[in-house]
Amino acid sequence: MRLFLIIILIFLVNSCTSDSRSNIVFPEGGYKYSKKFVTKAPKFYSYPIKDLMTKKDSIRMAYYGPLFFEPFSEPNLSLEPQSKSIFRFIYEGDIQVIITLTEEIIIVKKAIKGNTYPNIDTTRLSKLERFHLELLDSHYPLNEISNESRWKNYYDSICKVYPELLNSQYYLYLKNKSTLPLGQKFVYTTKRIPISKREYRYLVNLINSSGYWKLAYETRCKDIPTDAAGFFLEANTPERYNAVHSPSCSNDTSTFTRACQQLIKGARMEKEINLLWNN
Repeated sequence: MRLFLIIILIFLVNSCTSDSRSNIVFPEGGYKYSKKFVTKAPKFYSYPIKDLMTKKDSIRMAYYGPLFFEPFSEPNLSLEPQSKSIFRFIYEGDIQVIITLTEEIIIVKKAIKGNTYPNIDTTRLSKLERFHLELLDSHYPLNEISNESRWKNYYDSICKVYPELLNSQYYLYLKNKSTLPLGQKFVYTTKRIPISKREYRYLVNLINSSGYWKLAYETRCKDIPTDAAGFFLEANTPERYNAVHSPSCSNDTSTFTRACQQLIKGARMEKEINLLWNN
């Protein structure tokens, strides 16, 4: 019996990561940090799950990630462990909010002026570049057009003439070249809310027990509202990174969404953000 308990203890130690500062054990799941990010993609947010994304989602993250996080002066949490475990919640709807949870404090950043996303002006491109950008925006990646599509031969022919259309860096080049500098100055407020270790453990345990560490990086609604907001929860722990994005679904009562709503409440933002429509 004693030997059995020792084996179980060893299994638990090896299968979970922990934050020794708060005695929190993180469940299995999430993603290991990559060791090859330094020169390849320091600005690619959610880098450990890059290869799990569709090519279209990957190119969107590469383009929109810096546009959103840099105006908020937010670091890329996906590259390496921070000095302390961090959970970062992002909400984009009628407002843009970032809520960061650490052992000592909750930091709330709220956009109050301007927009993180700039306007696009395709007149900055040549006629051929505009044509390429329209193609890529509509059908990227062009080499993965379904064999059943009546446009398959057309796109294959274009890619033979312009092989750069198969290069994701060329697509990003066109996107960035057509991007205008931010017009109105972007301004955000910062609120710092000290919390007790008990409250920190409570919020983290809600997240840990919600199934968060085993969820796919993107969840779906059965019927996504056309004007739906979205939210995103990242975790940076000593050994694992995790990220889950979800649209704000009208019928969502999942334990994960409820855990995010409790974090919102801890940040004193529940009057402005309600993920549980029916509550």
